[in-house]
Amino acid sequence: MLARAVEDGPSPTLPGAHLRDSLIDAGVLPEEEAGAASQDRLGWEECARDVKRLRALGVRMAHGPLDERAHKAECESRFDHDSPTAHTGVLRRRSNDPTIGDVCVLLADLSGPAPEVELKPAAPGRAKSAKGSKVAKGKRSSRSRAAPPKHASAKKPRRR
Repeated sequence: MLARAVEDGPSPTLPGAHLRDSLIDAGVLPEEEAGAASQDRLGWEECARDVKRLRALGVRMAHGPLDERAHKAECESRFDHDSPTAHTGVLRRRSNDPTIGDVCVLLADLSGPAPEVELKPAAPGRAKSAKGSKVAKGKRSSRSRAAPPKHASAKKPRRR
Protein backbone atom coordinates (compact mmCIF):
# COMPACT_ATOMS: atom_id res chain seq x y z
CA MET A 1 0.00 0.00 0.00
CA LEU A 2 2.87 2.35 0.77
CA ALA A 3 4.50 1.80 -2.62
CA ARG A 4 1.25 2.64 -4.43
CA ALA A 5 0.57 5.66 -2.24
CA VAL A 6 3.91 7.46 -2.27
CA GLU A 7 4.73 9.96 -4.98
CA ASP A 8 7.56 8.60 -7.19
CA GLY A 9 7.57 5.40 -5.17
CA PRO A 10 9.03 2.04 -6.14
CA SER A 11 7.14 -0.52 -8.16
CA PRO A 12 4.73 -2.39 -5.87
CA THR A 13 5.37 -5.56 -7.87
CA LEU A 14 8.91 -5.99 -6.53
CA PRO A 15 9.49 -9.08 -4.35
CA GLY A 16 9.13 -8.44 -0.58
CA ALA A 17 12.77 -7.81 0.43
CA HIS A 18 13.47 -5.70 -2.67
CA LEU A 19 10.30 -3.67 -2.14
CA ARG A 20 11.22 -3.01 1.49
CA ASP A 21 14.73 -1.91 0.43
CA SER A 22 13.24 0.35 -2.25
CA LEU A 23 10.86 1.93 0.27
CA ILE A 24 13.84 2.54 2.58
CA ASP A 25 15.80 4.11 -0.30
CA ALA A 26 12.80 6.33 -1.14
CA GLY A 27 12.66 7.51 2.49
CA VAL A 28 9.23 6.00 3.13
CA LEU A 29 10.50 3.46 5.65
CA PRO A 30 13.29 4.15 8.13
CA GLU A 31 16.54 2.27 7.83
CA GLU A 32 16.48 -0.82 9.97
CA GLU A 33 18.95 -1.27 12.73
CA ALA A 34 21.68 -3.74 11.84
CA GLY A 35 20.42 -7.25 12.38
CA ALA A 36 16.91 -6.16 13.44
CA ALA A 37 14.24 -8.65 12.44
CA SER A 38 11.36 -7.23 10.43
CA GLN A 39 7.99 -7.46 12.14
CA ASP A 40 5.24 -9.67 10.84
CA ARG A 41 2.49 -7.29 11.94
CA LEU A 42 1.98 -3.57 11.62
CA GLY A 43 1.40 -1.81 14.94
CA TRP A 44 -0.02 1.66 15.52
CA GLU A 45 3.43 3.08 16.30
CA GLU A 46 4.72 2.03 12.86
CA CYS A 47 1.48 3.06 11.18
CA ALA A 48 1.73 6.56 12.68
CA ARG A 49 5.40 6.77 11.60
CA ASP A 50 4.52 5.73 8.02
CA VAL A 51 1.60 8.17 7.82
CA LYS A 52 3.83 11.00 9.02
CA ARG A 53 6.45 10.15 6.37
CA LEU A 54 3.83 9.88 3.59
CA ARG A 55 2.43 13.26 4.61
CA ALA A 56 5.91 14.78 4.22
CA LEU A 57 6.71 12.98 0.95
CA GLY A 58 3.34 13.51 -0.73
CA VAL A 59 0.87 10.97 -2.03
CA ARG A 60 -0.14 10.20 -5.60
CA MET A 61 -3.61 8.87 -4.91
CA ALA A 62 -7.02 9.98 -5.98
CA HIS A 63 -9.24 11.67 -3.43
CA GLY A 64 -11.08 9.49 -0.95
CA PRO A 65 -14.58 8.27 -1.83
CA LEU A 66 -16.46 10.28 0.81
CA ASP A 67 -17.36 13.96 0.83
CA GLU A 68 -15.75 16.10 3.53
CA ARG A 69 -18.55 15.80 6.08
CA ALA A 70 -18.85 12.00 5.77
CA HIS A 71 -15.06 11.60 5.74
CA LYS A 72 -14.65 13.58 8.97
CA ALA A 73 -17.44 11.55 10.58
CA GLU A 74 -15.74 8.28 9.58
CA CYS A 75 -12.39 9.46 10.96
CA GLU A 76 -14.04 10.63 14.18
CA SER A 77 -15.79 7.29 14.70
CA ARG A 78 -12.64 5.23 13.97
CA PHE A 79 -9.89 7.37 15.48
CA ASP A 80 -11.66 9.83 17.81
CA HIS A 81 -10.28 12.66 15.67
CA ASP A 82 -11.56 14.17 12.41
CA SER A 83 -8.04 14.52 10.91
CA PRO A 84 -5.90 11.67 12.25
CA THR A 85 -3.07 12.01 9.72
CA ALA A 86 -2.43 15.59 10.84
CA HIS A 87 -2.27 14.46 14.48
CA THR A 88 -0.48 11.10 14.47
CA GLY A 89 -0.27 11.10 18.27
CA VAL A 90 -3.90 9.92 18.36
CA LEU A 91 -2.83 6.89 16.32
CA ARG A 92 0.13 6.02 18.55
CA ARG A 93 -2.12 5.74 21.62
CA ARG A 94 -4.47 3.19 20.07
CA SER A 95 -4.66 -0.41 21.24
CA ASN A 96 -4.94 -3.56 19.11
CA ASP A 97 -3.48 -3.56 15.61
CA PRO A 98 -4.58 -1.44 12.66
CA THR A 99 -6.91 -3.14 10.21
CA ILE A 100 -6.77 -2.82 6.44
CA GLY A 101 -9.89 -0.65 6.73
CA ASP A 102 -8.10 1.65 9.20
CA VAL A 103 -5.16 2.02 6.82
CA CYS A 104 -7.49 2.72 3.88
CA VAL A 105 -9.24 5.49 5.83
CA LEU A 106 -5.85 6.96 6.79
CA LEU A 107 -4.73 6.95 3.15
CA ALA A 108 -8.02 8.61 2.19
CA ASP A 109 -7.35 11.22 4.89
CA LEU A 110 -3.91 11.89 3.37
CA SER A 111 -5.30 12.30 -0.14
CA GLY A 112 -8.27 14.38 1.01
CA PRO A 113 -12.01 13.85 0.77
CA ALA A 114 -13.91 13.75 -2.49
CA PRO A 115 -14.27 17.26 -3.94
CA GLU A 116 -17.67 18.86 -3.77
CA VAL A 117 -19.32 19.00 -7.17
CA GLU A 118 -20.83 22.35 -7.97
CA LEU A 119 -23.98 22.01 -10.05
CA LYS A 120 -24.64 24.91 -12.36
CA PRO A 121 -28.24 25.89 -12.92
CA ALA A 122 -29.60 25.18 -16.39
CA ALA A 123 -29.80 28.16 -18.71
CA PRO A 124 -33.37 29.49 -19.12
CA GLY A 125 -35.25 27.72 -21.89
CA ARG A 126 -32.70 24.91 -22.08
CA ALA A 127 -34.16 22.52 -19.54
CA LYS A 128 -34.41 18.83 -20.44
CA SER A 129 -37.75 17.50 -21.52
CA ALA A 130 -39.70 15.24 -19.20
CA LYS A 131 -38.38 12.21 -21.08
CA GLY A 132 -34.77 13.48 -20.77
CA SER A 133 -33.35 13.33 -24.28
CA LYS A 134 -29.71 12.34 -24.51
CA VAL A 135 -27.30 14.03 -26.87
CA ALA A 136 -23.80 12.67 -27.45
CA LYS A 137 -21.04 14.93 -26.18
CA GLY A 138 -19.81 17.22 -28.91
CA LYS A 139 -22.84 16.57 -31.13
CA ARG A 140 -25.91 18.69 -31.53
CA SER A 141 -29.45 17.55 -31.77
CA SER A 142 -31.59 18.65 -34.68
CA ARG A 143 -33.36 21.07 -32.35
CA SER A 144 -30.17 22.89 -31.46
CA ARG A 145 -29.43 23.47 -35.17
CA ALA A 146 -32.79 25.05 -35.89
CA ALA A 147 -32.61 28.51 -37.42
CA PRO A 148 -33.71 31.35 -35.18
CA PRO A 149 -37.33 32.43 -35.65
CA LYS A 150 -37.89 35.23 -38.15
CA HIS A 151 -39.55 38.38 -36.94
CA ALA A 152 -42.91 39.40 -38.42
CA SER A 153 -41.42 42.66 -39.72
CA ALA A 154 -38.84 40.72 -41.73
CA LYS A 155 -41.48 38.75 -43.70
CA LYS A 156 -41.82 39.48 -47.39
CA PRO A 157 -45.33 40.04 -48.71
CA ARG A 158 -46.80 37.11 -50.67
CA ARG A 159 -47.52 37.53 -54.37
CA ARG A 160 -50.73 36.20 -55.81
